[in-house]
Amino acid sequence: GAGLEATSSTLQAAAARGVNLAANAFLLVHGYVCMPLILEFICELLPRWPAGRALTLEELSAATRANPGPLAVVLRAAHVLNFVERDAETNRFSVAASPELAALRRLLDSPHPPLAAALRGLYAKAHPPFTMASDGASACLDAWATLRPSWHSCGSPAVA
Repeated sequence: GAGLEATSSTLQAAAARGVNLAANAFLLVHGYVCMPLILEFICELLPRWPAGRALTLEELSAATRANPGPLAVVLRAAHVLNFVERDAETNRFSVAASPELAALRRLLDSPHPPLAAALRGLYAKAHPPFTMASDGASACLDAWATLRPSWHSCGSPAVA
């Protein structure tokens, strides 16, 4: 008989095939959950990270004046996304040389980041779960339609 074919739900697979709610809907959920952490990492933490230094959580907390608890959550998310590297022996974090991180920095970390502001505004308007015929869904779709051209042309297939 016909079995269920396991499909990959990675960022690269979604970039290659597009978002298919039957195959990779969890990417949308992860994106919604992770975006505040990504925004915090790129817009708030990276500008205050001492250039070229590998730091422990405590050192980074002191250097950036960030609370160690939430900072640890942001660093875990950034590590999973390959935005930071962690030396297992010294427990020091360093900013990774990642094309995806470079693309996101170009999009989100600028003197007047309209994309970051729009994404933050979206979190104020759309609170899941919501149905497709709702104000939350409309806010998401409006943001997508408005911001997609700049996001799509960022130079990174995985980010776009």
